[in-house]
Amino acid sequence: TDPLGINAHGVIVGYYLDSANVFHGFRYRDGRYTTLDNPSAATGAFQGTIPQGINEQGEIAGVYIDANGAYNGFTLQHGHYRTLNNPHGGSDSGQGTALDGVNADGSIVGGFLNQTGVHHAFLYRDGRFVRAINDPHAGTAAGQGTEAFGISDRGIVAGQYFDGAGVTHGYTLSGHMYTTYDDPKGTT
Repeated sequence: TDPLGINAHGVIVGYYLDSANVFHGFRYRDGRYTTLDNPSAATGAFQGTIPQGINEQGEIAGVYIDANGAYNGFTLQHGHYRTLNNPHGGSDSGQGTALDGVNADGSIVGGFLNQTGVHHAFLYRDGRFVRAINDPHAGTAAGQGTEAFGISDRGIVAGQYFDGAGVTHGYTLSGHMYTTYDDPKGTT
């Protein structure tokens, strides 16, 4: 079991891996678990549903893995699943789109892995992809790039980037300003 998101009401979302190595999402509220399985998710080993974020209104953002092994972003609100894939994400195994964080106004951050293996992050709001998020210090080769994991109600984005040497760094994005965070105890 891996909890990945929590809102101010204490509702937790995450996933568990069953004995057949299938991912199943869950929502934990008031002492009860509810299983969340996206109907478009495949049910083979290392496929399934992974909710990653939840906002105050209970909207959930996450990823499901299809029969090709590709990642697909989804939202879940009022019992309805909606697939949300960035058009630049690849469709082969290990490629695609993941939605990671959602704030109170429904703004979503996530990322995609394209066919060249580079990570790119984005902001989705009001029914459209409104902004690419690519830290200027991120590398541009396979296995490098930028990922976004969370967005505050004030619109501040937090994530990580992989530089040209493959070293991981944390960052925040506020407005148009990127700030790098490297714990001094980390290794490079």
